[in-house]
Amino acid sequence: MERRSRSRVQSGVTIQCRVPASPVEATVQNVSADGCMIAFGDRMLKRGTTVILELADGKHVVGLVVWTELKTAGVKFEAAVSAADLAALTSNNPGAG
Repeated sequence: MERRSRSRVQSGVTIQCRVPASPVEATVQNVSADGCMIAFGDRMLKRGTTVILELADGKHVVGLVVWTELKTAGVKFEAAVSAADLAALTSNNPGAG
C-alpha cells in the first residue's frame, strides 16, 4: 500500500551527508517535500538512523531512515522542505523543475 502524501520527483543528484556524524556521499534517487530515497555506494543504513543532507548553499535537511533495502534507504524529513531546498535536491536532473 502506497503511503506517500506527495508525488516524488526523480533526481540523481550526488550529495554529501552525515550518517550520523560520519561524512558519506549518497545519490538522491527521488525526492518530495516530505522525504527522499537515497542510495549509498558502500554502506547500508538501519531504520531509525538520522541522516543530515548537506545542500550546496550550506543548509542542512535532517531526516530519519524509515525503510532500507540493500544500500538504498527511504528518508522522512523532520519538516517539509521549501521549494528552494527541493530544487537543490533535484538540480542535477535536466528534467526537473
